[in-house]
Amino acid sequence: MCDLEQIKQKLARLKEKDLRFNEPYFTNQMILREGCKGDVIENLLNPINLVYCYKQDHKVYCFYFKISNTRTMKLPVIFNKKGLYILTYIMRYRSWKGMIR
Repeated sequence: MCDLEQIKQKLARLKEKDLRFNEPYFTNQMILREGCKGDVIENLLNPINLVYCYKQDHKVYCFYFKISNTRTMKLPVIFNKKGLYILTYIMRYRSWKGMIR
């Protein structure tokens, strides 16, 4: 698990130009899961809905954003010198509360 408040502060300092996406894979997954790129950008730049994060390996972080009581958006990302690299888009139709217990 990572320090949630520290990650939120780091994300809040980012600008939209600092976000890079793993194209075309990211867009294909988002379309397949009926997502919206604008929602991803909004949640990353304004991380009030970030409820859980962990470091998957030496450089990949997984962020979980509360979308509703029954939906959670999972974003695997990499912090780099240029900003944030978003690997893929995953929408989970499960309560986010069960993950953080």
